[in-house]
Amino acid sequence: MFAEVLGLDSVGVDESFFDLGGDSIVAIQLVARARAAGLVFSARDVFRRRTVQALAAVATSVLTHDAGAADDEPTGEVPATPVMALFGG
Repeated sequence: MFAEVLGLDSVGVDESFFDLGGDSIVAIQLVARARAAGLVFSARDVFRRRTVQALAAVATSVLTHDAGAADDEPTGEVPATPVMALFGG
């Protein structure tokens, strides 16, 4: 999947996604492609792990992934910005 989203013929298991030309948009594409193939990891994982080998250690199966579990993403109430307040937000 690394090679596919980066447009490369092959990628070694210990090569950095970002050293190979990846960026945040391509990381999101990688996450989506992996999910379609049955694997779950986040874009944050791509930034933190960076290699096929490191991502494989944290990837889970779509079948066993708890969709209700927090993916280390902040949640909660967000106060309205001044513009939002102006429009009734």
